[in-house]
Amino acid sequence: MRRLLLLILMLLPLLALESRPDLDDPSLTPEQREELIERQEDLWNMDKRPVSLAAMREGMLEPIVQTVIGGRAETLTFESLQLSVPEGAFRKGRRIRIAAIVLDRPEDFVFSPVPMVLQTGELLESTGMFRLSFTDESGRPVRPLQPLSASMPAVSGSDQARVYRYTGSAWQEVARSAQPSRAPTSLQEREANPFGQAPADPDAVVNPANPSDCWEGCGFQIYDRIDSEQWWNFDIPKPDFTCVAVEVDASLEGFEVQAAGVSYQGISYGIRSGNVVQLNMLKNKEVKIWALQRRGESIVAIGSLPVLRSPDVTAHTKSKGGCRIVGRIEMKPLPVTVMKKREAFLKAINWPGY
Repeated sequence: MRRLLLLILMLLPLLALESRPDLDDPSLTPEQREELIERQEDLWNMDKRPVSLAAMREGMLEPIVQTVIGGRAETLTFESLQLSVPEGAFRKGRRIRIAAIVLDRPEDFVFSPVPMVLQTGELLESTGMFRLSFTDESGRPVRPLQPLSASMPAVSGSDQARVYRYTGSAWQEVARSAQPSRAPTSLQEREANPFGQAPADPDAVVNPANPSDCWEGCGFQIYDRIDSEQWWNFDIPKPDFTCVAVEVDASLEGFEVQAAGVSYQGISYGIRSGNVVQLNMLKNKEVKIWALQRRGESIVAIGSLPVLRSPDVTAHTKSKGGCRIVGRIEMKPLPVTVMKKREAFLKAINWPGY
């Protein structure tokens, strides 16, 4: 009896490890993935591993969650993303949890966990990006049985946008163009005007939270083949772009430098060589550049440059001497709590308006 009890005690950690969710499960949020890692570290008395900068940054993107019942046609609104769920998308009677992260403003892309570049090296200018996940009542990921339709407001240049899906390592083009469309009548009826009627000039409608050229009542970009939980992107490929370089302290280790468009939607990751970091970006655009470093469990270091306008010349980080140095980034230690809320982080990098 004593031997049997000893054997059970020895097997318990292995059973707990076997029963835990897969860390590669794409439906896990960054916080859930970090929690699972911490449990494993506690189980085997491992040294605590600091949360990665990428996970901390992505963790500031809060998903919007809604529930649908399988067998019913639904139209869901996640901020600027409208998702049409057909009747046969999920098994009848099943409660399905749909979580969406929507990036539709330049500052949203500061937190993007994926690079905005194709494998060919071309940069992407987003006209709307989102991530979807689908889980059942027990939290298990499910896949739609029929494709869903996603639409986002058209902005300047949307007529040139293509549709891309992030496969986990690269963007894959799935449609040569987004389908242009006028807004559905149901949206026009809900436009913000005192009388609840669609305006005579729909193109004049402006959403104060996102004052783009188009919004409800104006054109929509649509893709009707959403069939998996991934990042999806309406994008304009930019084969002609430029680059800049910034100086950093050569003794810095474990840091990253990024640039996000202020006058466009996109993000770039820096390539370091000694004390110089080079970044590709769109030409003749307003850009914000910042650096981020983890210093232990409770401190991060952040530094940034003032908003600058990128050069109006074609250049690439692979072009020898083609990236002009635009400044030096000085790092400042801050409490790690600045990485908990997006407003605090945007203020820390001196993003315009924060």
